[in-house]
Amino acid sequence: MQLRVKGRLALLLLLVLLVLCSSVQMCDARSGKHWRLNKAPSTSLFRKKGKSKGSGSNKQNSKGNQNPYQPSPSASPNVPVSPSGSSVQGKGRQGPTMQTPSGGNGYALPSPPPPPPKSAAAPTQSQDTVFNVVDFGAKGDGVTDDTQAFQAAWASACKVEASTVLVPSELEFVVGPISFSGPYCKRNILFQLDGTILAQTSARVWGSGLLQWLEFTKLTGIAIQGSGIINGRGQEWWTHSDPNDDGDDDVYNAELEQMPHIKPTALRFYGSSNVTVTGDDCVSIQTGCSDINIHHVNCGPGHGISIGGLGRYNTKACVSNITVRDVTMFKTMTGVRIKTWQGGSGLVRGIRFSNIQVSEVQTPIMIDQFYCDKMSCRNQTSAVAVSGVQYENIRGTFTIKPAHFACSDASPCSDISLTGIQLKPLIIPQYHLYNPFCWQAFGELFTPTIPPISCLQMGKPAGNSVLSDGDVC
Repeated sequence: MQLRVKGRLALLLLLVLLVLCSSVQMCDARSGKHWRLNKAPSTSLFRKKGKSKGSGSNKQNSKGNQNPYQPSPSASPNVPVSPSGSSVQGKGRQGPTMQTPSGGNGYALPSPPPPPPKSAAAPTQSQDTVFNVVDFGAKGDGVTDDTQAFQAAWASACKVEASTVLVPSELEFVVGPISFSGPYCKRNILFQLDGTILAQTSARVWGSGLLQWLEFTKLTGIAIQGSGIINGRGQEWWTHSDPNDDGDDDVYNAELEQMPHIKPTALRFYGSSNVTVTGDDCVSIQTGCSDINIHHVNCGPGHGISIGGLGRYNTKACVSNITVRDVTMFKTMTGVRIKTWQGGSGLVRGIRFSNIQVSEVQTPIMIDQFYCDKMSCRNQTSAVAVSGVQYENIRGTFTIKPAHFACSDASPCSDISLTGIQLKPLIIPQYHLYNPFCWQAFGELFTPTIPPISCLQMGKPAGNSVLSDGDVC
């Protein structure tokens, strides 16, 4: 009997010891590293929430136990999200993901904050970066001086990288001499010209003479584009500087005599890098131009570098001493071109095209004395004469025709020289390749050309009396 009592007491004592040891282990656990890690909800609680959504297992990939570390769309805008909420593979940049909790003594982090309400969405970029000159007081009525409004719009755009100065369409803005200048402006400003900018015609505005009208200086990444017009109203200078003009208005003539004899450059870029101008021709040289040096131009797409069209409406045109060198063209309609209208008069002479690199240009070399921008033009005998044109080191690829010389019967092209011409065809499905074309074109091949331009006639045209006339220009 005593043995039974002693056995029961020993068993009871053993149970008490087990309970005491279990309590000590719990205290040790709460004072150890597991307590520091479990400030967030426990792993067991995390599993319990998963089961409450109907999942029958504790697998991390189950639908009821989604990864709380998956970034939300608002937290990582660079990761496109599918309708189901998961990241779309292969698009955008995948943000870093955290390791999922393990089934042992891992821990869970708080869920990411909810996305902000739609009413707090940030404004679009266009609202912040487009500076319309009208919003700064420009009238655009063709009469009011809008120079200060343009200056104010530029001053605001200058502070914002990749901003836009907008000159809206269907308005005419009178602007005096102005400088859109850095060097402290932000980079990559776009000057969007859709309206018309008119020059001032008052002698008081120009003073004793300025070298430029619209100047962009000390800027990086400046670009000008649009369908607008820059109208220098140069006829005022032509009238004012004509000594044989006998006007009847004495007051008007007094004003004209004060106009400076040096005409300002309409559009000038100075001390800038990565300059981009959009438009029709990359460079257009018109009548009256002489002693022009164009170099280091990257051009395209567009119409290339053109002299003309000259002689329209039976007018006289004179262009001389033009050098175009070190130019790169990409996907332009023509490369270097001289174009004149039938019925004109005058002379183009002393032209040099040197070191021209073309890529996918339709017709790299062109002289066209039958230029017409309509379906058809009336045939006329007279033409602006073309003489003394040098082509040196023109190389690259063409997609239609390497060279096209279409000259007038009454005034053939003369003194054309070709040196270092290497043009290779590039097959484009929508184009048809043609051989070089020549009509009444005379000159000399100083080196073999690729492809051969055998249609050029050697020597000088017979009876070319127009070029010997010193009164042509």
